[in-house]
Amino acid sequence: MALHATRPSRVTSRLSWILAGLACLTLITACGSSDYTYVTNESERTYFKVPATWQRLDGPGLREMFADGDPDSLERIIIDRGRWVAAFDSSATPDLAHLPLTAGPIVDPVVLAVIVDLSRDESGTFSLDRMRNYLWPTTPSAVAQFKQTLETQDLEYNVDVLAEDAVAPTNDLHGIRRLYNVKVGALPLETHDMTVLVNTDETKLYLFLLRCATVCWESRQDELLDIAESFTVVGRE
Repeated sequence: MALHATRPSRVTSRLSWILAGLACLTLITACGSSDYTYVTNESERTYFKVPATWQRLDGPGLREMFADGDPDSLERIIIDRGRWVAAFDSSATPDLAHLPLTAGPIVDPVVLAVIVDLSRDESGTFSLDRMRNYLWPTTPSAVAQFKQTLETQDLEYNVDVLAEDAVAPTNDLHGIRRLYNVKVGALPLETHDMTVLVNTDETKLYLFLLRCATVCWESRQDELLDIAESFTVVGRE
């Protein structure tokens, strides 16, 4: 899933490390190489890699970030059964506080991967524009509307889309990969590499986000693109 307008396309099938991931029986493992942690969700056949020095963010705090209301309610626990989240922080002092999109200022790369069952109300609503705006408003109309909201808080908001590709890794999956810079208020300029996929009947969504300060991105672009391009979804058999 190489982005247009970034650099020459890579081979998108990374069989060597995918096979290494399939050989691992644990959810997250560092098998196959001491340089990388290979992250797998075997039931969804989803894989990616991060440098082995990056720390996994885990614990109750991660669950609470995705909870609407009481994270310990029965309803929330049932919803959580249909959600898988993996997050990694490359900072020397990894912290869940680096993960929220409103966190700042962040410098070092952070990775968030999510697989979630979509509700009946959400199914059938995932146009390409909704995918583009899934985390931050990035289309012109959504940006204009968000700017009006932030004006009351005297906050500026700007997005610069650097590249985008439509992706369809299998016959049952489609979506977009989008690379963009985003500036919110006084926070430093950030670069986001985001992939959003849904299955044909829109009952399941796959998200991968790698984000860091743009100055970090510019100095580590090859490394970070390699990580983002490792995100592979084969989907359920």
